[in-house]
Amino acid sequence: MSSTHGQGRKAVLAGLLTLVLLCGSMAVGSSAHAGELAAVFYGYVVPEPGGFLPLRVRAVSERGTVCGSGEVSKLGAAFAGFYAFPVVSAETKDGCPSAGELVHLVLLYGLIDDDVFVGPPLTFRPGETTAAHLVLTAAGDRTPAALP
Repeated sequence: MSSTHGQGRKAVLAGLLTLVLLCGSMAVGSSAHAGELAAVFYGYVVPEPGGFLPLRVRAVSERGTVCGSGEVSKLGAAFAGFYAFPVVSAETKDGCPSAGELVHLVLLYGLIDDDVFVGPPLTFRPGETTAAHLVLTAAGDRTPAALP
């Protein structure tokens, strides 16, 4: 097995371990109600050929509140990434979604960045995991500005 293939497998395993830990931490605690739990959003990010991989994926409610965010981990030599992060509910943070409301995914390419909305909005389901694989096209991708 090549070292780049091994690195890719390690990145995928690390992402899956993160997802398992997030789901497990949500299941702990008998007094929590489903509405109080976070949902977990995860998936692969594949930029267009010659494009850039975003640094982070952010979940934004219909009211414009940031309700979760996670880093995009590059998958070895492949020019693709993986993300997984919890998205909190309205019971945890004002402005975040309640069960059944929509969440938008936003790509971040730098530290100070315009939000790049991607894909259709996703339904927030507390206590559940939602896969959202992001295969970007020229219309959904942008080239980050060079920093001085």
